[in-house]
Amino acid sequence: VLDQFTMFFSCMVINFCHPGVTNHFLCKSRHPRAIRYNDIAVMQHYNLAACFDLLRDKDMNFMQNCDKDTNESFRMMLVRVVVRSDIKSHYEELSIFQTKIAANDFPDVDQLEDRLVLMGVSVRLADIAWTCRPQQ
Repeated sequence: VLDQFTMFFSCMVINFCHPGVTNHFLCKSRHPRAIRYNDIAVMQHYNLAACFDLLRDKDMNFMQNCDKDTNESFRMMLVRVVVRSDIKSHYEELSIFQTKIAANDFPDVDQLEDRLVLMGVSVRLADIAWTCRPQQ
């Protein structure tokens, strides 16, 4: 259940506070966010930081009644899935997915890395699928 919730929440986080420009633009224009995050997955890191900053407020922290291990697992998976959504890593992530698919034992639901690969690919597909919708 935590995996599915992490995917759902990741879909919201990847476009949270989106400035309407690409990471590449932020880096090339030397935007303060790009400087802060060292030109690495700038929007993803910014969105995660803003999200976790909001979750520090006890009135907004929907995870406050979960145990420490669940909170840490959620945070770790959310970070790894959201950072994977940076388009700069698209071909690397695609290669990892293709390698995993070629294996006979993929996905092994007991392997965190296999689940993270599937979550990352699923969230990326959801993120870019909006461009395939009919124009209105």
